[in-house]
Amino acid sequence: MLRKLYISFFIVLFLQSFGNKQLLSQNQYFSQFENIPLFINPAFTGIINEGYGRYRIGVNYKHQWTSVTIPYITASVSADAQLPIDMNRKKDRIGGGFIIVNDRSGSGGLNVFRFLLSSAYHKSLSGNGEHNLALGVHGGFIQKKMDYNDMALPDQYNSSGGYFDPNIPSAEDLSNFKLSDADIGIGLLWYYTPGILDKNKLKIKKSMARNKYYLGFQLAHINQPQNAFIEQQINFKPRIILHGEGKLDIQKTFKLQPKFLYMHQSTYQEFTVGADLEYYMLDSYGSKTAFSLGSRYRFSNTIIAIFGAEYKGFKIGISYDINVSSLKAISKGKGGFELSLIYISDYNLKLICPKL
Repeated sequence: MLRKLYISFFIVLFLQSFGNKQLLSQNQYFSQFENIPLFINPAFTGIINEGYGRYRIGVNYKHQWTSVTIPYITASVSADAQLPIDMNRKKDRIGGGFIIVNDRSGSGGLNVFRFLLSSAYHKSLSGNGEHNLALGVHGGFIQKKMDYNDMALPDQYNSSGGYFDPNIPSAEDLSNFKLSDADIGIGLLWYYTPGILDKNKLKIKKSMARNKYYLGFQLAHINQPQNAFIEQQINFKPRIILHGEGKLDIQKTFKLQPKFLYMHQSTYQEFTVGADLEYYMLDSYGSKTAFSLGSRYRFSNTIIAIFGAEYKGFKIGISYDINVSSLKAISKGKGGFELSLIYISDYNLKLICPKL
């Protein structure tokens, strides 16, 4: 028991040495937050390509802190779909999906795995379906374990050689370094998307490309799942996420996309702001080809550079985190590489293009 306390205490001190970001990363974190919507807010479930998509599949990968320790690796797979309730009478929809996120942290082999089913109801607040309010919920389980085979324990110290020898058998029983618990969260999202389907549902208005706005809130870990291997009850604290994004046409084929993300958990908080500039084209079937460049700033912590591309339903995002915190001398400015890949299946509908 004493050794368990020692190891757990060491892990906490190690994580604190990397500041608030790494404590939040134990809840798993992505810089391209707009490219992992079900993770940010379950109310995004079923909001696919501003309502024109049938289903969405996403893969995300993050690799960070390579210059300080064994890299932290976070990966995710998600999928969701939208289902109209009665398109002839109202614009309400429901969405269903799931997300899997796995995070492996450093040399201690600490692994956090989450599997969540998500669902959302989208209520139209206007007759034309442009103003909407979505209520989402996700539920599943979180599993946390440590690979103690990667750890050097006190009784593996070779006193004659002055080093830890992993080949020396340990008398410690670390079989209980694994836990799992339920994980529940809720989310609320308001969004405004001009360019709704017309009455016969066979065509899309050209306003599909116009301005769009999103503002949302998530409360994660509302049941406060267990977060410690020792007998003492230590739980994940509820995490509050506030987020917003705009997609603003500034010229015929250019779009400005400002966005923000705020996270608060216990005494720790993060605030990220940024924007992308996107060049896009739409063909007669509404298929989008686009390229974007953008940046984010995570206050007192990280500068993020992002490149994105979209073609025939496939969307890719590549970003790199540049460390500007007090650890930049140790990390040599290196942060993390992140990759996202999304496929969206749209309804194959033509655009209504007014004659000029």
